Amino acid sequence: MKEINILIDLLKTGRMIGVISHVSELKAAMPSILHVEKSKEGYSKTSIIVK
Repeated sequence: MKEINILIDLLKTGRMIGVISHVSELKAAMPSILHVEKSKEGYSKTSIIVK
């Protein structure tokens, strides 16, 4: 995907970017992910995944 390469180029320049995506190829290309998961009780649990 051309868009992924553009985002990776931006990351290499030291810029911080945020992407909200359900596209697995895009998520796999990101070096770190803030994962937000909603519980049944209505609360959210967050975790940072660094690859």
